[in-house]
Amino acid sequence: MQLSVSAVRAEETLTWREQFRREAAGQIVHDSLHTRDGWTESYLFAVDGTPTGYGAVAVGGPWQGTRTVFEFYLIPSHHGQAVELFANFLQASAATHLEFQTSHALLNVLARSSAERLTVEKIVFRDERTTTLPAPAWASFRRALPGDATRMFSHHDEPVGDWLIEVDGVIAATGGMLAHYNPPHRDLFMEVAPSYRRRGLGGYLLQELKRVCREDGGIPCARCNPDNLASQLTLKNAGFVPWAEVVTGSVTQPKT
Repeated sequence: MQLSVSAVRAEETLTWREQFRREAAGQIVHDSLHTRDGWTESYLFAVDGTPTGYGAVAVGGPWQGTRTVFEFYLIPSHHGQAVELFANFLQASAATHLEFQTSHALLNVLARSSAERLTVEKIVFRDERTTTLPAPAWASFRRALPGDATRMFSHHDEPVGDWLIEVDGVIAATGGMLAHYNPPHRDLFMEVAPSYRRRGLGGYLLQELKRVCREDGGIPCARCNPDNLASQLTLKNAGFVPWAEVVTGSVTQPKT
């Protein structure tokens, strides 16, 4: 049986990437990397000359100076060749690092066997239940208007969102959603002004953003740093549950 790994143009992996998306059945954090010029390199796998899947390596943007494997897909009928093909892929791509979601079962297993110094970078949340959190006292949820810019509080962790919560005429929190993930998943984000935290505004804001997202045909999801317990609890209160982790590590160097 002859196995091959060949560098190809990203366009040649579109069919395989769509299968990868369908099997993921959830948010793919780095799905948009392929659309950014010069950020990725693509590889096509074949068994006895028949294409069986693809892999992708991040080389630009935050990954500049590395060669980071972030996608690996094989059709199920060829999972028996996964270990050897993955090893060939690491060698052909000169991979130095790995970054993967634990929700991608095949890549999760293969990457863990080929990586060292693993670190959880993000927790990925999926929406599990619809909540009915009441609006906090004197709080109103609405879309941001151009005139709100002059009254906006300083944001330190997230961008200023398209939606906000106003309390007694003061903008107390903003939030929004990013749509560049695998459709129709949308990543929700929010930030509450320091003086208005621990009042239930964050959970209520996320609840309303979930509603807007679904009304627009999207599937709400979210990410959070593993050490940000406050945000994790807020996400839980709004009906989100942990679904996967984004894990990074360096490629295990072969023993000499």
